[in-house]
Amino acid sequence: MEEFARQYARAAFERWEAGEAPPGRTGRRLVRRLAAGATLATGCLVVGAWQAGLYWNATPSMPEGLWRVAVLHGPPARGAVVTFCADKAVARVAVARGYLEPGPCAGGAEALLKPVVAVPGDVVTVNAFGMTVDG
Repeated sequence: MEEFARQYARAAFERWEAGEAPPGRTGRRLVRRLAAGATLATGCLVVGAWQAGLYWNATPSMPEGLWRVAVLHGPPARGAVVTFCADKAVARVAVARGYLEPGPCAGGAEALLKPVVAVPGDVVTVNAFGMTVDG
């Protein structure tokens, strides 16, 4: 048995000197390198998307998907889509109850994405039947 182990070790060493990988090692090393590369690439994509102002909406209040968020210059127009953070106290309750996902806003909630339905000068009425603007 000892002689067999020596012969096996010598044959493995000769294969290694010839440039061959040890048996069973190539696959694991390749998988580890691919996993590390995929993790790095995913991280770069996430950081790049964040830097570009991209926002993923997964809530049912607006169409699900990737949105580009830009800085607003001037007052918002009716029909524009805006993103904003909820009040701290409201955000904490919303996250605790599962209404909002955790995120970077004050109160630990994700930003909200909503359409503008009223602008300065509009009359907004809220009653038991719903909400109306200028109506």
